[in-house]
Formats: sequence, structure tokens, C-alpha cells
Amino acid sequence: MKYRLAHLTANDDPKFIFDHINVGNIVSRHPGVAPIEVTIAVSEVRPWSAHDQRHLDIILTDIRRCPWLRLRNTIIKSNSGRDFSSAAACLLDFATDSDDHDLVMVRNRSAYGPMKENWYLSYIAQLDRHSNTGMVGSTINFSGYPLSESTSCNGHSTHIQTYVYLARWATFKRFVHDFPGSTAETHREAVENGEIALSRKIMAHGQKISCLQWPEYAFSEEFPTAPGLSMNDIKTRSRGDLPFRYKFDGYKRSFISLWFRSKTMTRMGLRLIGGA
Repeated sequence: MKYRLAHLTANDDPKFIFDHINVGNIVSRHPGVAPIEVTIAVSEVRPWSAHDQRHLDIILTDIRRCPWLRLRNTIIKSNSGRDFSSAAACLLDFATDSDDHDLVMVRNRSAYGPMKENWYLSYIAQLDRHSNTGMVGSTINFSGYPLSESTSCNGHSTHIQTYVYLARWATFKRFVHDFPGSTAETHREAVENGEIALSRKIMAHGQKISCLQWPEYAFSEEFPTAPGLSMNDIKTRSRGDLPFRYKFDGYKRSFISLWFRSKTMTRMGLRLIGGA
């Protein structure tokens, strides 16, 4: 079995601050499985520069030095399609040597973390918790784009919020040449044609979706919601013990000092163990 990670980012931040922090957490917290092959897809929001390349090289060096990661490929691409075209590019890279039972995690910069050990294994355990589950994430939303009438089944737009999600290759391979949202140009198109459509297609195939926020539930076209769960967007209010959380206040303050301290110690020939 192979484990893959698609890391999606862009060069809109000239310092790649959140990529530095996120990768710093990836290499300081064991995923629970190994090795994980990493493909990074970078969207060009502005023309690629030598400054961008220097920051990317630092990130790639951190990945290469990590004992549980294997750098597989780096893709520099246009910003058309945003994170969904980046996911499509990574899946196309994985398609060359993937088997149905292999696992793929997709995460973008909005997924802050990992915040704890066994972060990859946690999503695998949730995928295996309910029978016939096609995909898992951190959180699920039952509503569509704000003020939108977009629905998937029984009047709901039940979908995994795509800042982080995981599935087996058997699920992802159906989308290698037609990934939902890969031509999106606006935020609304990305949500409706990408985020919502991905879960919709998986459920239409007869599979379920679930999340770590509500681990006891699995949703399908027949059962798109459950009593007592919030119909509102919960990603900014998700519980603190999730391996990955949607971007939240304090993350940069909490971890930027760790990253700079790690870099300083590395230059001194020392190694930082653990995280904040």
C-alpha cells in the first residue's frame, strides 16, 4: 500500500509563510504511516520569481530531510482552476503507479496543521470506520454556496469541505481526467463546481462521505443529514483536537516562532525535536 499527499499552494504570499509553518508541522509530527510520497502543486498567482524558488527550495529541503516523507514531484502551474486544478495535476502525477487500495490525502493552505501525531492515520481510520465510505475530511457542510440554490440530494448540499480530504485511489481514479472544479475561475464556481460537486459525484456513485468532526456519522444520497447536527458552516468552529483545522486566529503567532527557532538551530548544526 502506498500513501500519497498532495500539497496545494500558490505564490500569492511572497514569503510562503503558511507553507513554511504547515510543512514544519508535517515534519515534526509523525503521521502514523510511512513513507508518504509528497507532490506539491503551486499555482502562479503572479509570475514565478527567483525569490519564490528560494522559498520553495527551503520547503523541499525540509521534506527531503524528513524520515517519513518522500518528495515525489513539484508542479508549477497556472492559477486557472485554483486548488481544484492543482489537485487534478497531483492526481495525474499519482496515476502513473497507483493501485486501487493506495491512499491519497489532499490538503491546501487553509488546512492548518497537523496539530497532533498520527494525523494521516486518523483520516484512514475514519475512512474505514463506516462501510462503503468513499471520502473523508475534517468537516462536512450541509448547505451550498451562500444564497445559492445548489443542492445535491433531498434539498441538501451535503459535502466535505475540501481544505483537507482523503480517499483511496479507487475513488480518485474516476476523476483523473475530469476533476470537479478544475476550470473554476471564481470562488462561487470553486465551491459549487468543485467542493460540492466532488462529494455529490462520490455519493451518486453509491458511496458515503464522513468527517472527523462527526466521526459516528456517514452520509449518503439516501441519508444526507442527521438530527441534531448544525446546518450552518462549522469549519471555523471545529473542535480543537482535529489533526487539521480550517485557518484560525493565532496559528501564525503560535507556530512562526517554532519555525524560526528550528531554522536557527539547523544553521547551528542542531535539530529541533517535537513541536509547540
